[in-house]
Amino acid sequence: MVRWVVLVGLYLASRLFALTALPMFLDERIYLRWAYWITQGRRLQVPFVAGKGLSVWVLAAVTPHTANPLLAGRLLTVAVGILTLVAVHRLAARLTGDVRVADLAAVFYIVCPFTLFHDRMVLADPYLSAFTAWTLLLSLRLRDTPRLRDGIALGAAMALGIAAKVTGLPLLAVPLLVLGVMGATRRTWLKPLALAYVVALALSAYPVWRFFSRPSGELSKLAGGDDSPVAATVSANLGLATSWLWSYWTTGLVLLAAAGVVVALRTNALRRIGVLLILVALGPIALFASVSRVWFPRYVLFTTVPLVILAALGFRAGLDALARRTPVSPWTSAVRTAILLAIVLAPALRFDGALWTDPSRAPLPDVDRFQYVTGWPSGYGSRDSLEFLRARRAERPEGLTLLTPGPSITASAVRLLWAADPAMEVRAVDPSAAIPADPARPVYVLVSVAEGVHLPPDWTNDVTREFASFKPDGAPADEVFRVTSGRP
Repeated sequence: MVRWVVLVGLYLASRLFALTALPMFLDERIYLRWAYWITQGRRLQVPFVAGKGLSVWVLAAVTPHTANPLLAGRLLTVAVGILTLVAVHRLAARLTGDVRVADLAAVFYIVCPFTLFHDRMVLADPYLSAFTAWTLLLSLRLRDTPRLRDGIALGAAMALGIAAKVTGLPLLAVPLLVLGVMGATRRTWLKPLALAYVVALALSAYPVWRFFSRPSGELSKLAGGDDSPVAATVSANLGLATSWLWSYWTTGLVLLAAAGVVVALRTNALRRIGVLLILVALGPIALFASVSRVWFPRYVLFTTVPLVILAALGFRAGLDALARRTPVSPWTSAVRTAILLAIVLAPALRFDGALWTDPSRAPLPDVDRFQYVTGWPSGYGSRDSLEFLRARRAERPEGLTLLTPGPSITASAVRLLWAADPAMEVRAVDPSAAIPADPARPVYVLVSVAEGVHLPPDWTNDVTREFASFKPDGAPADEVFRVTSGRP
């Protein structure tokens, strides 16, 4: 009991502290907008067409009814991360029979910047990561104690993973992989396994069909329409994935995982376990690398599940070797373990510290720095614009009209965050037309410069610029103008 109080306490402290330090970025806004539509009975199929139905429907049950949908959505992701944490601990304990390895795996999951960053965002990938862990755990349980109820639970875990994100389809191979690598201890596994697949296929059939039946942005990311040779695509994608994991995992955890691989493959009792974990981590990466034209680090977030267990094996083996060479008292051993942990986790903790205090300074991979910090999809600059508009709205009880002459993530965020305020109207307008008038309330024009939009030249004499926001690197984000034509 004390173990779980400590582990869950550490997890919650790490995830909840400064939870909204990173501004809402494009995909978070999209998911929250979809959730709001669902509560209105609109576009119910869109999340499934995009291959992310489960997380959006969970959001729809909570976030549209809250004053701060971004905070509520991120809290839901934090809760899902607890499921992953529990599964990782139980999985490590079941595989190794060593609760110390399980404790280390859980600590590494908590500290790893890859999981810390994504467990605090409104994304589908943490949901897939959670059900990856549970699919692997329940597959091992079915192998050891094959019961029909274990088959039902396993099928539900696979289906939920696929419903969370269609890239979870490789989860269907996990039970067979477990049986093939670990071997079946009893011959009664066939009926529960068949039941697991019946449940998984029945529950996931519709989400999968909707995804592949209609072209979508996610489907277009596959390499099928690219003229590049497959070998070149695979080579480039594997290089990307390696760089992403090195950045997010940091030096200490990467080296521990590598040591864990060596230890597992050289130890008879651990060899099958090592092979299983390696295949679960690298198999889907190789698959995605062969078919993806556009992908992002969060697509391989689930690899953290097997990798933290391998890292724990590596660290535990190092402690055991050190204890054999220089035996010490239990108290001295505990101090030595704490010091070694601090050393190997120092790079990860520095990364974590930036995520807690100023995410714009975190050593993110280039593609994620663009997405979350400096590029047009990021919420930096947009958050400042929202604060400016919030202050203007508070000053005007009659409300505001906000015009946008082009694409604007900020304007879309206004629609979401002020959805319950009918006096806050957002209009997309034709930049070649005259500025629409609204005699009932002040009119502002929002221009998202970061998205390549500029104030129409014919409007310059009718507006006055009142605010400008910038990205952390100094690049312009938004400009907000007040319409002054015909007004005192």
